Amino acid sequence: MLATGKPEIKLAGIDLTKTKLDDVVRLYGAATREKKAPNNPSWTGYIWELPGAKIELSVDNGPAGPQIHDVYVEGSTNKKVGSTGRGLKFGDDIAAIKRLYGSEFKTQTLNRNSSGQRMEFSGVTASTQRVTLQWRSEEFTLNVGLDEAGKVAALWLILPECYPGPCE
Repeated sequence: MLATGKPEIKLAGIDLTKTKLDDVVRLYGAATREKKAPNNPSWTGYIWELPGAKIELSVDNGPAGPQIHDVYVEGSTNKKVGSTGRGLKFGDDIAAIKRLYGSEFKTQTLNRNSSGQRMEFSGVTASTQRVTLQWRSEEFTLNVGLDEAGKVAALWLILPECYPGPCE
């Protein structure tokens, strides 16, 4: 089920089509910490621990230079860090998702692991429900994590795998 309208490209003030890592550092300061993946030396994960929010940014260092691949945010702040370009924000409900993006999306009930903790860079996994919006099969994807009260508690925006070129 594919979403209608223009795809979402912004989360936490970060435009996946043009924002660079230096721009994010200007917005939020230096990352609190970084992670490397031994089996993927071109990938670096950056984490910002902010008042009322946490940001995780995946960056791939490819032939064209560093490219932000995805942005994940969780928390409860009412600042820009907790909202999409269209205005979906922490604390909103499913009605806000429908109002901003239409009713074409997939909803899943998630089974929490026994610790209740989410592994970093694993997407929307610690919420009660996940709403997935995807505009085309190889397009931007927005995952929305809803808490037990049905309120937005996490947002994850993912760049298409082949961006900016077509997949082969």
